[in-house]
Amino acid sequence: MADILGKNAKRNLLAIELQAHKGPAYTLSFIEKCGEHVLLSGGDDGRVFGFNWSSLLETLLEAEPGDELSVLPCLKLKCSQAKRAHGGLDPLPEVNSVTSLLSGEIIAGCGDGIVRVWDTTTGAPVLELKGHNDLVHCVVARSQAQQVLSGSEDGTMRIWDLRAGGSCTSALDVWNASPLQPGSSSPASSPWVGCLALDPAEHWVAAGCGARSIALYSLTAAQITACIPTSAPPQALVLHKDRLMSVGAEPYLTQWNIQGKLIKLTDCTPDSAFGLAVHPCGLTVVGGSTGGSVDVISEIGSTIAVLHCR
Repeated sequence: MADILGKNAKRNLLAIELQAHKGPAYTLSFIEKCGEHVLLSGGDDGRVFGFNWSSLLETLLEAEPGDELSVLPCLKLKCSQAKRAHGGLDPLPEVNSVTSLLSGEIIAGCGDGIVRVWDTTTGAPVLELKGHNDLVHCVVARSQAQQVLSGSEDGTMRIWDLRAGGSCTSALDVWNASPLQPGSSSPASSPWVGCLALDPAEHWVAAGCGARSIALYSLTAAQITACIPTSAPPQALVLHKDRLMSVGAEPYLTQWNIQGKLIKLTDCTPDSAFGLAVHPCGLTVVGGSTGGSVDVISEIGSTIAVLHCR
């Protein structure tokens, strides 16, 4: 990987443009399929595409300056469409979030409030998880328990048990379960659940609420253990080691401990950040919505580099 990136840096090759969706792509995720890493993308056109990561890297390695780089998807999935009363079909719902279970299912949270499940090997639809009253913003997979967790515009986080045919075992009203701290004013924004994060052991889930709060939920105890007020709606969360990390509609990376106590506030370049990821070595990456900037932050909270997209 390093050799490929180094070679392309000398050639001034930036990236492969994958022309897959007929419209915006809303979500990206990695899965493993038959021992190969696959990059998934979900978009406004109601489709999920998968690209073999090894093929992408080989294309970069073999490319010459000025080449038009192209890789075809190895996986194509399409959302189902509801039938209307007088014939015809509803429009294809957008795919807002995509993830996978280790057992081989691809999970997508969609704009019609449905969580869709496909078999990774065959690409065949397996389940449609229905219960949300509005669009689904985010999904995460709890592989050890064969569960899917989803967050919606309707303000709930739902837990679905695939071992029981996809039945909903819990529907948590995150805002009402996350009261404002004494002395706080009423929320200025609606209480959607816009982001979820699982810890690596799959014992905890953090739910970011549009009403400016984060709920820490123990999956083993089946209860909320901390309600954390935030100064802006959270837009991305990560549970890393013993810390909860958050970015949102403000130029900061905020870190708390698992009890909800504030540990550190780090300035970020983006005024509003939607992307957050942590490398196993401890480096944190924050991606913003405007200006095309990406901050790389050390484990102690200092900014190492700011990358700018062209």
